[in-house]
Amino acid sequence: MRYLYGDLSEFPAQENVLDLLQRFVDMAVDALLLDAKIEETLAATEEEKLFMVETLSEIDRFAGSVQTAIEDSTPSSANDDVVSVIAQGAADQLDQFLSEAKRKLAQQIEQRIGRNQAEVASMSKGIHEAFRKFFTPSVIPIHSNALRCALHGQSYQATAEILDVNGILCGYAIDTSASTFFREPKRLAALCPGKLEFPVGTKKAWLKKEPVVETLRLDDATLSLVLDQEEEVEIRLIKQSGSHVDGVSAHIKKGRQGGISVFRLDAAGKETPVPESILNPAHTEALAEFWRQLSPAVRALYRTRGNLSTIAIDGKEVVSARLVVDLVRRLVGYLAPTIVEIGKRSPAKGEFCLKIDHEGGRREEIYVQKAELMARIAPLPADRQELFTPLNIDPKI
Repeated sequence: MRYLYGDLSEFPAQENVLDLLQRFVDMAVDALLLDAKIEETLAATEEEKLFMVETLSEIDRFAGSVQTAIEDSTPSSANDDVVSVIAQGAADQLDQFLSEAKRKLAQQIEQRIGRNQAEVASMSKGIHEAFRKFFTPSVIPIHSNALRCALHGQSYQATAEILDVNGILCGYAIDTSASTFFREPKRLAALCPGKLEFPVGTKKAWLKKEPVVETLRLDDATLSLVLDQEEEVEIRLIKQSGSHVDGVSAHIKKGRQGGISVFRLDAAGKETPVPESILNPAHTEALAEFWRQLSPAVRALYRTRGNLSTIAIDGKEVVSARLVVDLVRRLVGYLAPTIVEIGKRSPAKGEFCLKIDHEGGRREEIYVQKAELMARIAPLPADRQELFTPLNIDPKI
């Protein structure tokens, strides 16, 4: 099976980019509509706050002018003067009335602000859900990835970070119960059977001048951490006896050069380098073999992806930092060259077309009508519709 342009020439991407386009437009429209509503709601909230400040200030100014007028028109010679008593009573009542009015006004506005904040939170969840549907099965090329799987009590907890070629970083909380290997604590012997006495340092020995090598049995040590990154993986194996914790951390370089650095771990997780002079190839090869046996289980965790927990650009969370437009613009920039070329090679001007050449000569055609995409983005505000112009699906074109 191979993908072809509409003019039957070879399609370099060899994947259903038109399906990705439709999924992208659905996600982008949903997210942008909610983002626009959030913008309106936040603006309304600021107006409410400004109205409250200005109104309370006006009330205070009015109260001050009334008090001044009362003082100016009241005789100052006798405190028991009837006019003075009446004036002071009126001033006191006015002060009570205005204080109650200010309290009620502030309460009403704070309630409206609270409702606005709740709506913003709800709409933010809606944007996150739109992202989840798109990015969890997304086929956008990956720039780098990292996975952390750590033992907490009797279960592993894992998170993964996927950075795509557009600079969009997705963080996933992974359900390790779906993993055959990581469902429960695992020991080194689970993948590398046999006894392994591993050198972890030197110590003074009774009646000996020279220090002797101190070893730690690792075959019954428990895997406590896997930190998989682009250039290096860290594996931690620990042993615990009562309150005493001992263990080993191996930093394994990836690539042709390879190399393993080994550290001894204390109870606080502090690393102390194990001297290379007491290590031999059999020791480091045992750890390298453990990683070779473990890596398929780690790759399986990557594939599960799990629940999208965060999505960020340049270190900023997209939803809370109001970067939805920036995210859509980046994805449009990624898709545009391919989609424009598909449009140029499609038989009809109003559609995008790809063809699938199956074995045996059967040919399947995939069509996406531009009018349908234009109708989808039409409800967006004009400035957000323009984001799709590079894809040639702007309703104004």
